[in-house]
Amino acid sequence: MMGIDNPKAVVPFAEYRVELNVLGLRNLASPGLLPVKKAYIDFLLKSMVPPMAAQALSSISTNPGPAGANPTINSVISFNVPMPLNPLFAPSMAVRVYDKVFKGFSGQLIGCFSIPIGQIMIDQEEEYKQNCEDLDNIIAKLTDVLNGPAVHDY
Repeated sequence: MMGIDNPKAVVPFAEYRVELNVLGLRNLASPGLLPVKKAYIDFLLKSMVPPMAAQALSSISTNPGPAGANPTINSVISFNVPMPLNPLFAPSMAVRVYDKVFKGFSGQLIGCFSIPIGQIMIDQEEEYKQNCEDLDNIIAKLTDVLNGPAVHDY
């Protein structure tokens, strides 16, 4: 294939650890006649990576929560995923919400949304760099105070 031998044609990836604290769902509405019974969330990890890397990943689901339209799930989802280093290719993760009806035999799709994981990771990295710069400035100022005269003359 063309372009594979050129290192600029390949997007570099790095392994990232993603941890999501899932608190719950609010104001769910069933698309059918029956009310929402036990909703759960399906995180589609394959939606974040190219097709070649998607074979190694599988979806992660929460356990069906308490009955009702406002279930509190309160669980932590952790996974490792390869993500591109270039912000232009920052991925989003597709998420689907299902409802377990008829004693768990049927999973009815309630809705879907996406989480911009790539952009969140980029923002976190920028915030970390800014915090490190701020801490370096504070340390430099404290060092100047400690190395200066013990009593200031006015």
